[in-house]
Amino acid sequence: MAKRGRKPKEDKNYFVERQEQAIIDYINCEDYFKKNKLFNEVLYPALTTMIESIIRRYKLHVPNEEFDQTFNDTISYLLSKIAHFDPNKGCKAYSYCGTVAKNYLIAKNVKLVKDKKRYDSFDLLYDSLKNDKQSEEVLSFVETHFDQYDVNK
Repeated sequence: MAKRGRKPKEDKNYFVERQEQAIIDYINCEDYFKKNKLFNEVLYPALTTMIESIIRRYKLHVPNEEFDQTFNDTISYLLSKIAHFDPNKGCKAYSYCGTVAKNYLIAKNVKLVKDKKRYDSFDLLYDSLKNDKQSEEVLSFVETHFDQYDVNK
């Protein structure tokens, strides 16, 4: 006869001691196949949930990118920095990975905003020169000298 009542709650935490130990094992592992298996089975699901949560919770969407591209860039960056984690310092891998991912996304957004301001201000200057009849010489100078640096070519 089956037991009645509530079922025991499943552990909703996605980053527990198993993942903490897997990060340490991943850093210390020299064998490519073991490292790949450890990443695919244990770390990838936990890091996926973490990065998706960070992007959505802190609204760190990159405006010019699809969500998948932002996610893949972040997980790639995190894996490049995970070797710097030192468990002897007393901090958890969860907080280290979360901080690295969040800081990367913030820096990426800040760079995008700076680039947008830089190019927007140049576009405004260019438009104002274009509308002003006295600045035809300046406009022709800008067009001839900046055409050689056009990144869209």
